[in-house]
Amino acid sequence: MRQIRFNHEKEIAQKVLKMYLKEAIINQQAGRVIKADKNKELHIPRYLKEALNHDLALKSAFDQLNLSKKRDFAEYIETAKQESTKNRRLQKIIPMIHAGIGLNDRYK
Repeated sequence: MRQIRFNHEKEIAQKVLKMYLKEAIINQQAGRVIKADKNKELHIPRYLKEALNHDLALKSAFDQLNLSKKRDFAEYIETAKQESTKNRRLQKIIPMIHAGIGLNDRYK
């Protein structure tokens, strides 16, 4: 996560913190950088795939979304553990896909 959080000064382990800072400085000087994998493959879960195959208008609207919105919707369905939750989430996102609205647009 590349962050350390403290609520009180007493929580700070100075030896550990110094060790991490030295390691970060060495890595920065050596040019070591962690880059995000931007070309990650889009995995569409079964529930969403079935809905797209049954509704051509939904598939057309989904195809017009950008990749990040598609990933958000796919992850939203995939992270549900119960079948009933997956169905509920699918019913929630179908109107959003038709409208071209992303799952997290109101927060951006």
